[in-house]
Amino acid sequence: MPPSVLDWRPPVDPSDFVRRVRAALADGRAVVFPGDSGYVALADPGSPVAPTLPAPAVLAYGPDDPAQLGLAVPVAARRLMFRAWPAPLTVALAADAAKAPAGWERVWAKLADGGAVRFRCPDHALTDALLAALPGPAVVADTFRATAGEVVEALGDAVELVVNAGPLNADRRPTEVAASEDGWRVTRAGAFPADEVARLAARIVLF
Repeated sequence: MPPSVLDWRPPVDPSDFVRRVRAALADGRAVVFPGDSGYVALADPGSPVAPTLPAPAVLAYGPDDPAQLGLAVPVAARRLMFRAWPAPLTVALAADAAKAPAGWERVWAKLADGGAVRFRCPDHALTDALLAALPGPAVVADTFRATAGEVVEALGDAVELVVNAGPLNADRRPTEVAASEDGWRVTRAGAFPADEVARLAARIVLF
């Protein structure tokens, strides 16, 4: 069955978008919506769709979200999540692929492949509305596709709902940062400048 398509034209009350997104996730299917590096796909962590998403991360708003999953959040990661998000910036935290949080068993091994889970908060007006309405962290994947139609073509029947915002810039990539108690390092350069990462991850003292 083809997915439902909603047009995003701000300033629009996002309540209907949020209601339909929650319904689609509860049905175990994916939602495609605009991000800061093209369109992204969103899925409930317990759904069969979640492990099929390309290079999935966890949609999160701040350090409380990875803490809910039982992960330690180092100081540098906490600062970046508070100060930088939403942004084209992915923060990776150490995780054990064999120790899935409750409800994340289907997708955890893929999320934590390589010993780290990536957390993402795309910069788009709809992201703020979704994060406030979702019951907890969800699985998100950057598709790096410029149109919603391209994502639907790639994911097929896994998609139940599409939020269409027209063509997006899909050329840029999020900067990826790995954070630990020893500090942080850029593991993949991208649209978020490394010097800005350094500034936001540092201790800020006001006089």
